[in-house]
Order: sequence, then C-alpha cells, then structure tokens
Amino acid sequence: MPATTRFDAERHPRAPGCTHAITSGLAGHPDPATRLDLGPRGILLESDEELCRRIRGASSFRVLPVPRRTLRAYPPRQSAIPRDESPRVSPLAAARFAATLRPMRAYALLVAAALAVGCTSRNTAGDGATDVRDGAANIDGAADSAADTGPLDRPDITLSDAAPDAPADVAPADRMPPRDGGCGTCPTGFTCRAAGYCANANGVPAFDNVYVIMMENHSLSTIQGNASAAYINSLMTTFSYASNFWAVHHPSLPNYLALVSGNHYGVSCDCGVSGSACSALNCNFVFSSCNCAQSAMHLGDQFEAAGIPWRAYGEDMGTACNTSPSGNYVIKHIPFLYFDNVRTNAARCAAHVVDYASNFGPDNTAGSYRFSMITPNQCHNMHDRCPLTTGDAVQQGNDWLAAQVPSILAGPGFGPAGRDVLFIVWDEEDVTTYVAGSSAAAPMIAISPLVRAGFATAVRYDHYALLATIEDSFGLSRLGSAATAPVIGDIWR
Repeated sequence: MPATTRFDAERHPRAPGCTHAITSGLAGHPDPATRLDLGPRGILLESDEELCRRIRGASSFRVLPVPRRTLRAYPPRQSAIPRDESPRVSPLAAARFAATLRPMRAYALLVAAALAVGCTSRNTAGDGATDVRDGAANIDGAADSAADTGPLDRPDITLSDAAPDAPADVAPADRMPPRDGGCGTCPTGFTCRAAGYCANANGVPAFDNVYVIMMENHSLSTIQGNASAAYINSLMTTFSYASNFWAVHHPSLPNYLALVSGNHYGVSCDCGVSGSACSALNCNFVFSSCNCAQSAMHLGDQFEAAGIPWRAYGEDMGTACNTSPSGNYVIKHIPFLYFDNVRTNAARCAAHVVDYASNFGPDNTAGSYRFSMITPNQCHNMHDRCPLTTGDAVQQGNDWLAAQVPSILAGPGFGPAGRDVLFIVWDEEDVTTYVAGSSAAAPMIAISPLVRAGFATAVRYDHYALLATIEDSFGLSRLGSAATAPVIGDIWR
C-alpha cells in the first residue's frame, strides 16, 4: 500500500485560510456510486476510479472554492476511462472523500497519495500542478484536457477538515432543488423545459413536494380585494391563482372526497363514519347523521404503492386518527378518515392521519413527507366566526395562513431553484350562494417558484383537475373523474 502523504493546506499558497488536511479512517463519505455536485466550480466525485482520474498525481493538487449550498445527489455516470482489471492493479480500499462547507465560503481540497500503479494525467495550465476536471474552466482560467488514459488504481486516502465549523446542509434526496436551477435527470415521462424544470406532456411539473391547505366556504369574490384577506391577496398577486375554480358538489365533504379519490360517491351531506348507511332521507342539507365511509381507492393508496411518503394533518385532532368531532375539530374535513382501509387499520391510520400542531413542524423540517394535506380547525379555515357574534371568518383564516404559510415557504423547495408547490384551495363557495340556487367560483392559489408570477388563469378547473395535476406530477394513474379532467397546466412558467 502506498504511503499516505500528509499535507497542511494552510501553508499552501493556493489555499490561504484553508484548514483541510489529509487524515485516514474518516467516516461519512458518500456512497462511491453517488456523484455530488459541490458547485459550478467544485468537484464532481463519481466513483473510486473517477476520483483517481480526477486527482491525477502523487503530489500535485488544486484547490477549488465552493460556495455554500445544499448538495444534490445524482445518479452516477459511466466513466469514459477503461479500467485495467489485470493482476498488476493492487486491490486498494475504496477512496474516501468528505467535504465540509463553511457558513460563508468553503474550500474543497484534492490530494493524491503516491501510487505504485495509478492514474496518468495531463496538465494544461502550464503551472506544473494537476488540474481537476469539473466541466468548467479551471481556477487559473485554463481549459481542461480532453481525455485521460492509462490504467486506474484507487488511492487509499480520505479528506477532512481539521477545524470544521458546521456540517454540510444535505437535504433529503426527495426534497432537492434542481441542480444549478436546471433539470438534472427527469423522471420517466417528463422532459426538461426551457425554464429549467421537468414537466410531462401536459405541462405539469415533476414536483419534489406537494402541500395542500384546505380552506372553507368562500367564493373568490368575497376574498379578492377584501381588506380582511390582505395576506391572501398578496399571495395571489405574487404567485398564480385560478379565477374559475369550482366545487364539484355540495356541501363540504363530497369535495374533500373528490379531491383525494376522484369521486364524491353521491354524498350529499357532511355525514360520518358510523351509524346506519346514508340515503336520500338521512343525508341531505338538513340531516347528516349517517355512515358514508368508502372502500374505494384513494390518493394515499397510490402514494404507498409508488413508495411516496404522505401525511394528512388535522388541526386540533389531538390523538392520531381521531374520528370523534370535538370543539373546533371535525372529521368531515379529513377525507382519508372516510376510507375503510385507512380508518380501520390502526397502524396505518396513526402513521398517516395525525394532529397538525404536534407533527407538521417537525415533519416539514425533516423533509419526511412528499405530500402533505393540511386541514385547519373550524375557526382558522373560514368556516366559523370565532366568536360567533363578533368574529370575522375571513380575517381569522387570513391571519392563520399568514402565521403558518411562511414556515413552509422558507424551505429550500420554495427557493429560486426549488420544485415544491403549495396549493391553498377552498372546498366550495359561500353556503348562502348555493343554498339560494346560485353558484360562484372558489379561490385556488398555487405557490411555487415554478408558477407565472401574478398570473390568473381563467380556465375552468375543479377539485378533479387539482387531483389530476397532483397525480400527473408524481407519475400516478388518475382516479375516477380525474381521468377526464383538465390538468392545471397553464400557470407554470
């Protein structure tokens, strides 16, 4: 085994202020089959032999500045350099590499150990030092060599920071922003758009994460321009919204069922999940004390079949999977509780239908779930006035959103290179409107770095269209009436 060279980069003229040094046995190296993008002028680590090819040399090295940023994992590329499998290649241990990013600016250091049989190199800078091929001009402005040749071996070295300031911020792979604002590798059925994100043939982006917040019982005309909805109006002017979005049925519950399963099942009341079966006599605008639980397929089934983590959050739910309305908590706005294969499976239900206050914050910080459906309580979703005689339902809902939404938008998926989306959607228009035999469009706001800023679509959409859009984004088949619904495809830049 070749001797490991120790070098204090602090003393090297190319790396003033850098404290990286060679060590051995450092844990935390990424899988050798993973390539990490450390920045447009950084290092691309693809595999052990690629590391060997890129280091190239026993004592020459180059330090490349790397701006602080979240790392993104990509599938490995096949090396263009053939590997020499002859017996003369020593079976050295896999190379290790660790990069520590500093709060303002970090440096990545490549150092090579002396090898009995190693990589050949070609220097193009004319400065005697080996360059790292990163697909861009080198620090000294010289172009990279076109190719390397020769047998490959793997140096038995690792890198670390002698005085690390903070660990690198590595986001979960399913919550990553696109590489340098670009597409990276698009999923099957998606192609890269000029705006730098993957979209399917219908124009629906491949979102990293989808959030849905359900609000209640207000038409667009009662929200837009309303001084009590100042925050909501600011979202509409900053992002995109639908001016022609409709409920599919009345009252509330059938719209929730439609959004997560593509069917309202003829439900015409805000029924429950116990008691006698619903009929026209006991399920209507006056009566609702009946059982309208369903055994149909729903979005949760699709997510789990595809390996997509999801959760539904109910404010004031308390115990997970709570089916007993209490205070400002009602189950008629928690649609997944109406599906037998969730509600009657205690473990599954407790894992996926949970209290908002005690779970959403930690879940969102950890990036645990790619689909999150959030139901505020009756005071915060604009359903009730609290207190009844003096409360302003619109103001209450507006203030709750103003307090909760910023924490969602602070995530990396809503940054300039992000691919997350938040839909804020009202289940239906004002009750007084449809009771009077009339109808009106309900608000639907789409918040994402991918939307057209300040854009209002006049295309007629409904809850089936929103379901179709979510399913398309995750590459899922469409359920029920979502199969024939138009996707929301004109609001994306």
